[in-house]
Amino acid sequence: MTLPGVFEPDRFARAVDAARRHALRPTAGRLTALAILETREDRSLLLVTVVAGNLGTRLPADFEHGTVLFKSCRRTGTILAVEDPRPGQLELTVRVGGDARDIPASGAVALRPYDHLAALARWARELTGIPASVHRLLGPGVLEEPDPGSLLPSDGLFPLDDGQRTAVERSARRSMLLWGPPGTGKTHTLASAVAAMRRQDWKIVVMAISNAAVDVATLAIDDACARLGAPLRPGELIRIGTPRHPQLEEGERPHLLAFQIELAQLNRKLTSLRRSLAATVHIIRKAARSGAEPPARALAMRASLLELIHHAEDDRRRITRAYLDSASIICTTAASFVLLPAPVRADALVIDEGSQMPLAFLYHAAASDPGRLHVVGDPMQLPPIVPDVSARDRHIQPDVTALFGTSRFGLAGVDPTLPGFDAQVERLEQSGGIVTLLDQRRMAPEIGEVVNHLAYGGRLRHAVSPPPPVKAVEGLPAARLVLVTGPATGKATSCHRQAELTARIARQLARGASADETGVLVITPYRLQEKILRDLLGSVPGIRVLTIHKAQGSEAPAVVLDVPAPRNHFLDNPGEARLLWNVALSRAKRRLVLVAPQSIAANRWIGPFLSRFETVTPSI
Repeated sequence: MTLPGVFEPDRFARAVDAARRHALRPTAGRLTALAILETREDRSLLLVTVVAGNLGTRLPADFEHGTVLFKSCRRTGTILAVEDPRPGQLELTVRVGGDARDIPASGAVALRPYDHLAALARWARELTGIPASVHRLLGPGVLEEPDPGSLLPSDGLFPLDDGQRTAVERSARRSMLLWGPPGTGKTHTLASAVAAMRRQDWKIVVMAISNAAVDVATLAIDDACARLGAPLRPGELIRIGTPRHPQLEEGERPHLLAFQIELAQLNRKLTSLRRSLAATVHIIRKAARSGAEPPARALAMRASLLELIHHAEDDRRRITRAYLDSASIICTTAASFVLLPAPVRADALVIDEGSQMPLAFLYHAAASDPGRLHVVGDPMQLPPIVPDVSARDRHIQPDVTALFGTSRFGLAGVDPTLPGFDAQVERLEQSGGIVTLLDQRRMAPEIGEVVNHLAYGGRLRHAVSPPPPVKAVEGLPAARLVLVTGPATGKATSCHRQAELTARIARQLARGASADETGVLVITPYRLQEKILRDLLGSVPGIRVLTIHKAQGSEAPAVVLDVPAPRNHFLDNPGEARLLWNVALSRAKRRLVLVAPQSIAANRWIGPFLSRFETVTPSI
């Protein structure tokens, strides 16, 4: 196995550009006002007002660090700050290169959000070849190298089972895959390994695709360090990006947010300065329109404010660099890592939810020359999402698929859709290049056995104590696995009548749950059915509605899986459909209710297991 040719910098950059054109569709807008705040020979600073009625679900903050294209003159600027004076209207502080006096104060514009893919393509174009560290960490044979002479000590990192302890100790290797099926403690093991690395005075970067995964890893690492008797100090771990977890948003662990707190103070100062600058420029422009000389005080104020803004921006860059240099642990999304102002040299790079991390981001991360690269995930769960590029880029779709549809597991041949999957896993397990966790503690054994034989060849062991029996609720028996025959025809991917049945079941489960069973997760494969279910359930306490793709990483005592069309190619193909079923079923801890038409019995993946379910035919 050699590194794919798509890793050559020019080819890599072209593929990233094609993915960007698909993934980051521009938002059309109309320029209604423009003020030049500052003009220099090499750059200009503008304050522009844009009316954009089709923002959709995007928030104004999504456009910070993005770009604006002034279509009339084909000039592009970088968005430094976004204000939101009223719905559909954005006030932007924009930096453009060179003199900006040719940019008109009206006309069409195109806004592109937070553009990490453009930064990734620019980075690739600056390379002169595939970096040596990429060969060293992702090249053929690296996973089959023998263990180094020393292993990381795992003493004090409790509780760890045998597989988890092996994974921690082998983290001294140059590269390793950690395969953790649902409920086997992937995040707990990752956090324990990071705590062990910290004990060796290593610098560690922990990276994942989603903010949710980064937050969970951040909290788990904090807990693991505390268990070792060496709690993290303020600034020792920094969280790059936007935390979403309540414990981080609400400041329950302020020692993890020292970086965000200091940056937030500085950003508030910058916002205040920019607003003052905008008001001052308005005074100057008003005087110019009336033919009068601009007030000398206003001109002096503008110069003073511009200088203060430049100093504040320099302070922000300096503070960011100082935290990056001094932190022992950096937790970040892949997108935020691409946008860091300078490379971070780490002793270890740890990837969480690694089955969803595209090679494009691993390539960039490995090029920063970390001493070690470890990837944690489950190749039997969802793979990366492949952008379907436009017709103009169809000739490079294979390169886009290779970079954005392949994970580190896939690059190593650990891909259940490829021939030789089992043999490759066995070979890597023997060499120590992959450690597989086999003791699951999430699912009740009845649910776990379905998942075990569906996706893991019967290798999982149930280390969880049998939970208390579930209670019968209205219309549902006291069984852990229940199939409710739904009214869908099995052909359409949405059915309002079946959604009503699912919503009624979810409410019954939420009302009948005991104190330690609180929480119902409603899952459906299809976005249209998700929308109908959300409309029906509204904000019912204790009930969440997600698609299968959004549900990865979640769990709940009770799961209701609504499948209106179980026989279409999406859920019944010989490849990735099994991964979708695995994710959906393995979210359930104590009770799983499947709502589907009778045609589900013919589904190649779930059909063979339906004899384990107690079937209910409701009166609708």
